[in-house]
Amino acid sequence: KPDPSDGNKVREQQKLGEFFFYAACGFNMFMNNGACKEWHEEPADSFGKALDGCLQTDMISEHLRSKNIMKTPWNATRDLFIDVPFLAISSKADRIVSCERTEFLVKCIQEIPGRREALARRWGNCQLLQDDDLAVKLLVFEDVPHCKGYISRADEYWEAVNVLVLQCCEQKKRD
Repeated sequence: KPDPSDGNKVREQQKLGEFFFYAACGFNMFMNNGACKEWHEEPADSFGKALDGCLQTDMISEHLRSKNIMKTPWNATRDLFIDVPFLAISSKADRIVSCERTEFLVKCIQEIPGRREALARRWGNCQLLQDDDLAVKLLVFEDVPHCKGYISRADEYWEAVNVLVLQCCEQKKRD
């Protein structure tokens, strides 16, 4: 971990984290949509190079700051989640995102106006909606540090992810 008093090293770590986050999202999109089979093929390779250039010049960070993305009102974005199954994973030991914040997000997702109807239209009467017709799941660990459940509680973590993903995939196969 970089020394928090060394602003340059901290910023470099942030850039590295941003790169991996955006790259993983982009590569996943390319591979899931058949644009490439491996991360080192085109167009993923060019995407990675362009992304690195944008991050090195702080273009993305400046753009996000200019848009006040952190101040975007919930009601302006909530419809993105209206018919999307949602899995929230939290830990009582998380010092970065408290369980209360995660529970608040879960409540916000559950209370999106028209969610129940939108889910029923998109997903029909599938297993995904049988336990919870709002398709919101919450997994809470007792003693897992921030974002470490996939390692320290891998069986529980990946089981929850797999159940959600497989239920979505099964329904899509039927459609």
